[in-house]
Amino acid sequence: MLVLLAGAASALVGSQVVEPFYRVACVFYQAMINVAGAIAGLMMLYAGVKWVMSQEEPAKRQHAKDIMKFVIIGLIAVGLVKAFLDLLFGTWFC
Repeated sequence: MLVLLAGAASALVGSQVVEPFYRVACVFYQAMINVAGAIAGLMMLYAGVKWVMSQEEPAKRQHAKDIMKFVIIGLIAVGLVKAFLDLLFGTWFC
């Protein structure tokens, strides 16, 4: 079903119906990348400080590692959004 949706969307990319949506989605995606990158950087900084300040307490150190792991997973998820949009529009998005 996803392939059918991607084919239908790619057929409409050049039309005037999809073009405004494409531009809005592109601006939204670029803003999302900027915000996600800033938040990820701050969270990695926070996790690094938390790790250094853990003073060999395993629970605090593990919590800091978990924060870092979830930040990386979140950035991968943001990257997958671009892959999905590329598939949906049948072209390189933005």
